[in-house]
Amino acid sequence: MALFKKDNDTDETTDREINPIVIRTENVAKELISVAQSNNVHVSSLDFKLIHTQTYTRLNSDGKEGEWDELAADEISQVHEAKFLLDANFEMKQMYEIEIFSATATPLDGLDTSIGANTAVTKAYLTIKPGSSVSYYENFEKDFKNLIKKKKLRANLIIEVFDDVMNESLSKFFAKIRVAQDYTFESKEMILVSQSLEPVATIDDALVLHYESSEEKNENARVDYSKRG
Repeated sequence: MALFKKDNDTDETTDREINPIVIRTENVAKELISVAQSNNVHVSSLDFKLIHTQTYTRLNSDGKEGEWDELAADEISQVHEAKFLLDANFEMKQMYEIEIFSATATPLDGLDTSIGANTAVTKAYLTIKPGSSVSYYENFEKDFKNLIKKKKLRANLIIEVFDDVMNESLSKFFAKIRVAQDYTFESKEMILVSQSLEPVATIDDALVLHYESSEEKNENARVDYSKRG
């Protein structure tokens, strides 16, 4: 799902600074494109800050859509239960409040990254490309997690629900960077940053997916977006 198309970057666009804008949306990537077009700037020149996230679920019945209910923070863990994830009538969505502004240089700009998912969109990976480099600093771990979160939002993936595996994946990664202090990636590195249950066939042979996706992705496919988080 190529959300950032080169067609949006024409010779007429610039990288001038825009006035910050706060938006509530279900699709961060779509809003970034819209703001870029309305301000006549490149999408890659924009960054954003996540202010607030709301997670909603509903259970449909007999072909009728149920009412969306917002989950409290302590209820999100219940979504991991198989009785919900394997129920074809169960749906989940998120609403984000974000502030969009012109991007500025960050200590993570030396990382050339992309995010992608498997075909069923039940696993998401962050890929760091060869030649990328980074130096460890006081807020490196916090900033790197935030980069992953923003990459997921640009890819229209759910955040903060299926992230348990990410903390395990990042522990060794952070230790490696911390010890080296200055690190250059000689080869591609992939980090598992989200994982849900694998889809199963229902009685009518339909697949139950745990992330919504508008098209299939190959198991090893990666979707490249702006290097900025």
